[in-house]
Amino acid sequence: MKKRFLDPVFSSVLKKHELADFDSLWLHEGRLVEEGNVKHKSGHSHVVRLKLEDSTKTWTVYMKRQENYITTKSRIMVRPRAICAREFSNINTWRKLGIPTMQALYFEQRDNTKKNPLRAILITKGLVGYLPLDEWLAKTPDRKLRAQAFLKTAQALRRIHNHSWLHHCLFPKHIFIREKDGQLTIKLIDLEKAKKCIVTKRRVINELTAFIRRCEWRNKTEMLQFMKYYCGVKTLGPEHRRMLKRIYARMQYKKDKHR
Repeated sequence: MKKRFLDPVFSSVLKKHELADFDSLWLHEGRLVEEGNVKHKSGHSHVVRLKLEDSTKTWTVYMKRQENYITTKSRIMVRPRAICAREFSNINTWRKLGIPTMQALYFEQRDNTKKNPLRAILITKGLVGYLPLDEWLAKTPDRKLRAQAFLKTAQALRRIHNHSWLHHCLFPKHIFIREKDGQLTIKLIDLEKAKKCIVTKRRVINELTAFIRRCEWRNKTEMLQFMKYYCGVKTLGPEHRRMLKRIYARMQYKKDKHR
């Protein structure tokens, strides 16, 4: 895995704003997107939004900075790995597989020393004009547009699973959607937990359940259509209905658990 990556086009933007090195980016202030996360009390992670102008446009980017925020498995390794290092790797792999996701513009990890903790920075291109799927569905009544959104989402999820990957945090808020001239584009974000693995039916059902139980369905027909899109069929057969029955059962289990 590369310890440093810089998009060649974005490089000139960072130079213009005197942010072309790790230390400058680490100290740079930006608008905090959400409250920072703390892991094992010794590490933290936060995301800021930056708007950087160049000669032709304004770049909206998101910068994730992590200190001692490392993967559990790498804690026992001589050289631990920052969690955003795994996300950077996942972004690049998914893009090569044709799975719609973010674009990484910069990544660098500084290994821990006796004097300094492990630090890492990941910058991704902002999804300007996009909305989280749950927000978009809440404000979009058009039946054809909603069907197109579910089709594109289902196709992306099927591609993920067909390539032996799981997102592991598949919520509608992690699927971003943009409408332009009646056509929709989607992007999946938050790939920190995504992993390549043996994709069993049970794991697929767990992943689909996480998405279905949080989605803003107008009715049951809409959800069944999504399942048809995911399965790539016009009519759900016996095997598909057994899968759906297991999804319903897991949804009910989750509902009872959180009462």
